[in-house]
Amino acid sequence: MSERCAGKGLLGASFFFSYRAPETRGKKYLVPTLAYQLAQNVGGLEPSILSAIERDPCIFDKNMQSQMDVLILQPLKEAADEGVLDPSPKVVIIDGLDECSPVDISGSCSTARDRLAREEEQRKVLEVIAAAAKHPSFPFRILLGSRPERVVRTFFAELPAQVFWSITLDESYKPDADIELLLRCRLSTISQNFGIERDGSWLSEDVIRTLVRNASGQFIYIATVLRFIEEAQGCTHQDRLQLILGRRRKTGCKDTPQAFDQLDHLYARVLESSPDPALSVVWLRAIHFLSSTKKVPASFVDRFLESQSGDVERLLGNLHSILSVPQDKDKFHYRFYHLSFPEFLGHPERAKEFYVDDQAWVNHFILRYLTFYQRELL
Repeated sequence: MSERCAGKGLLGASFFFSYRAPETRGKKYLVPTLAYQLAQNVGGLEPSILSAIERDPCIFDKNMQSQMDVLILQPLKEAADEGVLDPSPKVVIIDGLDECSPVDISGSCSTARDRLAREEEQRKVLEVIAAAAKHPSFPFRILLGSRPERVVRTFFAELPAQVFWSITLDESYKPDADIELLLRCRLSTISQNFGIERDGSWLSEDVIRTLVRNASGQFIYIATVLRFIEEAQGCTHQDRLQLILGRRRKTGCKDTPQAFDQLDHLYARVLESSPDPALSVVWLRAIHFLSSTKKVPASFVDRFLESQSGDVERLLGNLHSILSVPQDKDKFHYRFYHLSFPEFLGHPERAKEFYVDDQAWVNHFILRYLTFYQRELL
């Protein structure tokens, strides 16, 4: 998206949060990065930003709201008042907000304190962004990308509807046609580059349909699959494709679970955002059984899972990026966005510490209800 906007001359600035490095994990570098890029991309703005830094050289050590006021909002007003600001429409893109966390927290948020600190960091970013968007001197549209974790959903629920527009990237946007096109193009390119015959085991309609269905509308699944096939070493591209399809469990290639390392890492990070990942996995296994097999209404599932009111939101509130939660829980059921996610949970080599076998999660609820009835009898 950033590249497309830049190519059309619409990009004002962009920032991508990533847990992998301190400079992109925390909020410290957000406003300075945006200010630098705006100075480069928006005509007439650079002199005002440089003057602001000269007047307040310690601005980079101040809080984020002060940085926004001094480095961006005030220079925008000055440039506009002087009539030198480029009036062309621009967009500011901030992606991966769900990855934003204090720089001293890396990897999983293993404690409640870590999770609360991470949510507070994200809320501060949202507050500064929202204040800028409503400021009369700020002429840009802001495109914010994030998983729908609780802090994000709660923040926007408190804003007036006219301030923002929410877009959910689910099957309602009918991405299957684009996914199919991407598959055909990339697999066809591999065929041409390596002289692979397009027989029934390589580029058949059945293969395409299966991969599109397994993607469940998620491009990250297809990107992971294509990368695994393209990076074939010590075996053929055909063998790697068959591994993905589950039609050949052992070959000279790596075994199947390693094909989805990147996807599995993403799933693990989503699960880690729950205050009790181990119990959340037990619940998710039960939801998959009740919703996929029996199509049980979500309201019944909630009553089955909860030991007390509020447990569902507490444990599953940060997992909305993998679990579709219906508005009307009495009529509709829970549904996983990704078909590959239940497969991940059910595979010990992929789920690793998050793996819970069928007997274990069933026993959890049997024991809980037996304990409950024993207390009632007493």
